[in-house]
Amino acid sequence: MSAKRDAVGEFLTTEGGYRLSLGVEGGLMGRGGDIIIVDDPLDPNMAASDVQRAHVNDWFDRTLYSCLDSQKTGVIIIVMQRLHMDDLVGHVLEKDDWEVLSLPAIAEEEERHEIRTLVAEHPGLIDPEAFERAQHMLEPKVRRTRQECRNPIYLVRGAFKCGLCGRSMTSASTFRSGRLHRYYRYSTRDKQGKAVCPTVQMPAEAIEGFVVERVQKLLEEPRMRPLLTGHLERLGLQAPEGRLTDLWSALTLPNKQRLIRLLVAEVRVDQRAGKQAVQLRDLDEIHSRVEAAC
Repeated sequence: MSAKRDAVGEFLTTEGGYRLSLGVEGGLMGRGGDIIIVDDPLDPNMAASDVQRAHVNDWFDRTLYSCLDSQKTGVIIIVMQRLHMDDLVGHVLEKDDWEVLSLPAIAEEEERHEIRTLVAEHPGLIDPEAFERAQHMLEPKVRRTRQECRNPIYLVRGAFKCGLCGRSMTSASTFRSGRLHRYYRYSTRDKQGKAVCPTVQMPAEAIEGFVVERVQKLLEEPRMRPLLTGHLERLGLQAPEGRLTDLWSALTLPNKQRLIRLLVAEVRVDQRAGKQAVQLRDLDEIHSRVEAAC
C-alpha cells in the first residue's frame, strides 16, 4: 500500500487475496470471504433502541452470514463490548454454539491468555469502585430460581403477529445467570428456515412495553371508566378515584394480561421496516366483550 494512502476500504494483496472494510450499511451484496470480522457493529448510544438492535441482528442474519465463501471452513469473528442482553453477541449465542473469549473489565480471578508462543496478562481497565457501581446498576432487581420462572406470563400472547408474513408469534424463554429472558418468536421459521420468513425472535419486554403505553393512553379516555368499572370489580379491584392509568401498577401480571386481552385486538411488528403497531378495540367492541363476560 502507498504511504500516502494508508486507509482505504479495499485493497488487494500480492498473493491474490483482498481485504474489504464496510459499515453495517455498506454494500455486501455479491461479496464473499473466508474470514469475516465484525467490529463493534452497534453504537453504544443506540444500544437502548430496540429498533437499532433488531436492525443490526437482522443485518447479520440476512446479509453478512451468507457472505462466507464456505459455510464449513469459513470463520466469523465478532469483536465488541457487551451493550445489552439482546445485542449481536447475545443474539448469536441464542441461536448457535460459539467459541467465546470474554475479557471482563475486572478479572474475577487470575487470567492468562496464551497467544501462539506469547503469554499475555489482562490488566484492569477500570477503577474497581467504579466497576462495582456499574455492576450494581446492572444487577436485576429480583433474582429468581429456574423453578420460579416456569410458565412466565406473556402479556400479548395470542394477539402478536409478524408484520411481514402476518402469522402468529409464539412465546419462548431462556434462563441464564439467575434471570429469566422472555421472547416472542415465529416457530415455523425456526423449523423451516428464514426462507419462510426473515423475522427473528424479539425480546418480550420491548414489545410489551410498547403495547402498555398504548393501553395506558386508551385508559385516559373518559368513556373508559364506566366500561371498566364492572370488569375490575369481577377481578376483585376497585377503579381509582383519579386516573385509570394509576391502576396499572397495582395489577398483578395475570390481571394485566386479562386487561390487555380486553382492550387490544392485534399487535404487529415489522422488523424490516422497524415499525410497531397496536390495533386497539373500539369502545363498542370493548362494551360487548365486557357484557359477554358478565
